[in-house]
Order: sequence, then structure tokens, then C-alpha cells
Amino acid sequence: MKSEQIRVALLLLPILIFLVFVSVSYALNIIATVTVVPKIPQITILSPINTIYGYSLVPVSVKIDEPVKILQMSIDGQKFQTLCTKCNSYYMFYYFEDGSHNLKFKAVNYDNNEGSNSVNFAVDSVKPVIIKTEPGNAEYVRGTVAFNIIYTENNLKGITLFYQTTSLSSYQMIDCPSGFRRQCSTALDLSSYNGQLSYYFTVEDYAHVVNSEVKTIFVDNLPPTISVLSPFNQTYRQPPILNFKTDEQVTLEMSDNGNRFKTLCTDCISYNKPYYLWYFFSYGIHNLQIRATDRAGNVGYSSVTFTLL
Repeated sequence: MKSEQIRVALLLLPILIFLVFVSVSYALNIIATVTVVPKIPQITILSPINTIYGYSLVPVSVKIDEPVKILQMSIDGQKFQTLCTKCNSYYMFYYFEDGSHNLKFKAVNYDNNEGSNSVNFAVDSVKPVIIKTEPGNAEYVRGTVAFNIIYTENNLKGITLFYQTTSLSSYQMIDCPSGFRRQCSTALDLSSYNGQLSYYFTVEDYAHVVNSEVKTIFVDNLPPTISVLSPFNQTYRQPPILNFKTDEQVTLEMSDNGNRFKTLCTDCISYNKPYYLWYFFSYGIHNLQIRATDRAGNVGYSSVTFTLL
């Protein structure tokens, strides 16, 4: 009986040894896994953030989830510089030139484990400069009107034209270039409008919006009306007085019998003078053409025919 028990025990011994080996190996693996996980310092970048700053002095602010031996920073791929030692936060203003930038941070804790983080941002500290806008203030225009702006901006985002008649409207300019003393234009069809129009431009880069001066122009699409008060369509025995009136300020001209037009007056609304102060009428039939051109370039006509005996 004992010999049988010994034989069974000898048969089971390798199995028991194998089970003990497996259990010990599993336990050692668990212990090894727990002990080899390093504690990496986590760096949180509070500032700068991934944006475009409109100023050159940018705050650099970071926090770390544990005290570290050393915190360092690299600007745009340059050599790392030490920000602080035995710390878990950092705050300071730095001057950055206009353009794109990259900051990389690394921190080493007391177990000599290293953590890192980085951020990209840009600086655009120069505002757009508006040099000139057209049409000019108080200018008279008609029909399709060109609106023009001359500006300087190296990182142009967009230009918008705002104009107001009965209500405020806007137009996004197309294909405006970046650079020094650049020009951008658009045209608006104002042929169906008469009256005042106020307008201005906004020029945007990625950090600023600049408004131009508000200008007021006068839109006039109506030709001037001419009233002929003298002469009449009749026969005269002495030269008649020339007496013309218009409904707005014009340049007034006259042609006799198809000859070239001669100017009677400019920036006037009437003309009332005897013939001999301006023109000598010969005997016979006279066909007078009177032409009035207003400040917007609209032209009105009138005519009268008389006979001088």
C-alpha cells in the first residue's frame, strides 16, 4: 500500500512543481508590471494658445501636476532654456516678432522622468493702414460707381464695403491682395437711385479690424431741366435778352445754328444777360440749342428758334 502511494506521489510531483512555477511567475509579472510604470509629469500650457495675437508681448504660463526638478522651454526649435527649478508652475511675458511661432516645454521630475508639451501660435501686431478711399467726400456720381481703397497690410484677411442709402448694406470685396500700398476696387450699379449715399471700408487682418473714414456722396441720375424764359419763338427787331434757368447747379452752354457750343456760365442755375455781352446775333433765323451739364455729368437740352429782322 505504501509503495502504491509513493508511486502516485512521484507521478503527481512534476505537476505540482509546474503549478507552483506558473503561480510564482504570474505573481512576479504582476509585481514587475506595477513597479516599472513611470510617473510622467503632465504639463498644461495655459498661455499662449493656438491663435493669432495682435500684440508682441505674449504671456507664457504653464502648470505641472507635480513638483519637478527643472522646467525648460525651446522657442522655434532653438536651444532649451531653463524657466525654473523645483517648481510646478511658471508665468512670464515674452516678446515675439510678427510671424508664426512654436514653443516646446519639457519637465523632469525627481524620478528623472521627462514630460513634454508644445503649442503653435502667431503674432500680427501691425494694424492695417488705410491710405485713401474713393469716391471723394461730397462728390457727385451717377450710374455705375467705382469704389476704391488704397491700403497697406501684409496679412490681409478681407475688405468689406459698407454703404447706406435707405438702409445699410455691405459688399465683400473679392481678390484683394496683401502688401504695401495695395489697391482694391469694386463697382456698384446706382443707376436707379438718387440722393445721398454714405460709405466706408473695413480692412481686416487676422488680429485687427480697421475702419475708414465715413464719406458722403451725392448720387444723381437725373438730367437737369432747362427753362427758356427768353427769347421766345417769334420775330424780333432787336436782339433779344438771353434768359435761361435750370433746376440745379450746372455748366450752361449754347450753340447757334449748329455752331460749336460756347460756355455761358459754370456752377450756375440761371443766365440772364443781353446778347451784346456774350454774342452778336446777325439778321435772320437763329436756332439756339442750350445744353446744361450737372456736377454728376448728366446732360439736359432745350432749344428755341427766333428770327431777327
